[in-house]
Parts: sequence; C-alpha cells; structure tokens
Amino acid sequence: MRNSITFFGIFGLVFTSVSCVSYDEDVSLSASQASAFQQFKAHVIPKLKRDFEKEDLYLLQFLRAKKFDVDEAERFILRESKWRTEQGFDGIHNEDWSDMECCYPVFLEGVDREGKPLLIFDIGEWDIRAAVVAGKADRMAKWMSKNYDLARMRTRELGKEGKNVTRFSLIYDMKGFSATSISAASKATVPTTLPPVLRDGCNCAGPTFSEHV
Repeated sequence: MRNSITFFGIFGLVFTSVSCVSYDEDVSLSASQASAFQQFKAHVIPKLKRDFEKEDLYLLQFLRAKKFDVDEAERFILRESKWRTEQGFDGIHNEDWSDMECCYPVFLEGVDREGKPLLIFDIGEWDIRAAVVAGKADRMAKWMSKNYDLARMRTRELGKEGKNVTRFSLIYDMKGFSATSISAASKATVPTTLPPVLRDGCNCAGPTFSEHV
C-alpha cells in the first residue's frame, strides 16, 4: 500500500521539518524530560533487537519527535523497528545498487562547517520519469532510504569517535531538474519502502536526522 505523499513531498518534508538545532540542544534534557526518557528506555529497550536502536541518541530522537509523550514515542519507534524487519532493511547496504548508482547520483562526502556529515542528492541528474515508467518508483524510494540511513550511520560513527555531532546536513542539488521530471515526481507516490521516520512528517526534530544547508 502506498502513502499519499509524492516524491515532491519527500523533498518538502525534509526542508520544512528541519530546524537549526545545536548539539547542546540535542543532548540536553530538563528534569522532566530526563524522567520521561528513563521511562521510555525501560519500556522499549526490551522490545528492540538491534544494538543501535538501544543507543541513547537514537532513542531520544523518537521521544523528541513526539514531544516527550512516552506512549506515542514507544509506538513510533516500534513501528520503525518493525518496518526495518518487514522491508529487510538490515541488509540494504549489501544489495547491488548499480542500477541506481549509474543514474541517480547521491554523495556522502566530507562534513559541513560544523562537522556534520554532508549528504548530497544530485536531483538535477535524476530521470524520475524513466524510473516511474520502468516501474522503479519503489526502487528509487528505497535508494533514497538507503542513503538517508547511510548518513545516519555516519553520524553515529562520528559521535562514537568523540565528535559533537548528532545530525547530518542534506543538500538537494536541483540544477537541471526538468519539467518532465517535475511532472513525474508530482504523480509518483511514496511507497512503504520509505521509513516511518521520514513518512510521519514530525521526524526531523531529533538527533541523527537531517538539516538542510
């Protein structure tokens, strides 16, 4: 079953949902927030299978996204975890992506001026119409999800190296994006291969999510 958001909606969702938040804001909690966080951890950690899902910063993004409503955050993170299992997402980085790499360039290169990983979607080079006509809209959405996940992984790696980084920066390079692609993007809807944290619209408030530059 497809979500009603179009591919344009993906781009707009990321741009409109993010805000400039400092590292200190991401990792600092008030007394009441800290209490909610401990409650949240006690509820969800026994239900999560992956080690990274149990890390504090990963957990905190879901709680912040739901404004520290423990019950809502628990439903959110468990849905995300279930989605990863159902989509076979744990093995996504081991798949053969040559059909996407050749025609839908994405770059995870370097860092921005604040030390955040820099993820660049060269959308101007994407022939979205060709993907839609070939029945590869799902594949293209999964390709996007794969690269978002790669940037989040890199962000966590930098954090473990002692860097004060909780987010990655995202650029959509639209130079050369054609009217044909615009028409195709406006009609193609987002399949369930896009993770809940991107489909829900409130997801970008927490650590490891993106900020546009």
